[in-house]
Order: sequence, then C-alpha cells, then structure tokens
Amino acid sequence: MVIVSARVRIKSEHIEEALEIAKVMQERTRTEAGCITYTMSQSIEDPSVFLVYEEWVDEAALTFHFETSHMSRFNARLVPFLSEAPKVTKYIASSLSIR
Repeated sequence: MVIVSARVRIKSEHIEEALEIAKVMQERTRTEAGCITYTMSQSIEDPSVFLVYEEWVDEAALTFHFETSHMSRFNARLVPFLSEAPKVTKYIASSLSIR
C-alpha cells in the first residue's frame, strides 16, 4: 500500500474557491481504480491549511492518479491560490495484524 500525506496552505482570499476545487478533486479521485482512501480537509486551527490523506493499493495506482485529467485541472486551478509550496510525504506500508 502507498500512503500520501500532504499539507497545503492557501491564500486567505482564495479559501472558498479552493474548497470547491478540493470537493471536485476528492469526488473524482475516489472513483479511481486502486484508490482506497482519499480525503481532503480544512484545518480547524488554521482555515488556510488543507490536509490531504491518501491510500493507494500500489505505486501503479498512484502513478495513474497523477496522470488523470482531473489531477491536471486540479493543479492548474489550485497552484495560483497557494501561499507556499505544499509539503507532501509518501510512505510505503505493509499490512499489520494487531490482536
């Protein structure tokens, strides 16, 4: 499994627009083959911060996601609203049974 965690800061005057763009991206991404979890949320401590949490079945599914048209549109629309570079971390995980 591949896990991606991201933190994105939006210029305050574009928060509402960014929320709408994020809703569309989340909805479309969740229909992709290989997507286990895809969640975007707004920080309760700082409304200009958006948090992204993703789980993919494998690297190929994540690569496909990066190549989709909705990802291209999302990036093109969101980048002008960023107040700093996103902080993105990718993890490779294995299953763990806890008893």
